[in-house]
Amino acid sequence: MSDDQRLPWERVSEQLARARNYWVGTVGPRATPHSRPMWGLWWRDGFVFNTGPDAGTARNLAARPEVTVHLESAEHVVIVEGVADRIAEPAALPEAGELVGAWTAKYPETPADAITFDRAFFLVRPRAVLAWTLAGFPGDLTRWRFG
Repeated sequence: MSDDQRLPWERVSEQLARARNYWVGTVGPRATPHSRPMWGLWWRDGFVFNTGPDAGTARNLAARPEVTVHLESAEHVVIVEGVADRIAEPAALPEAGELVGAWTAKYPETPADAITFDRAFFLVRPRAVLAWTLAGFPGDLTRWRFG
């Protein structure tokens, strides 16, 4: 999984799961960058988030599914590079109840009835994850490659 493991994956995975806010970066059809803060879940070794079906992020991912997801911290950096797949029928997923439960546990201010699958849900499967700390860079720069 890793070329060079200077930071433990368990620590980085926990940072991804614990984070409240994430930045999602996409590229528009005319090669314009697009970066937005999102709520989401590190769930089953991937990142799940949702947006409006007509939002710029959803339109960009329909044209170009490559995406970056990173945490807010510049002191403990984690960057996920991957491909986002739209979950076409999320309510039909066997894990849909688990996903909704995890979302409401993480974001309790979201009413359960407000979590509807009429929004565009995406699952980002990582191709690579990069992580480092401000104090340890470049010595603790670590890259994991997937699939």
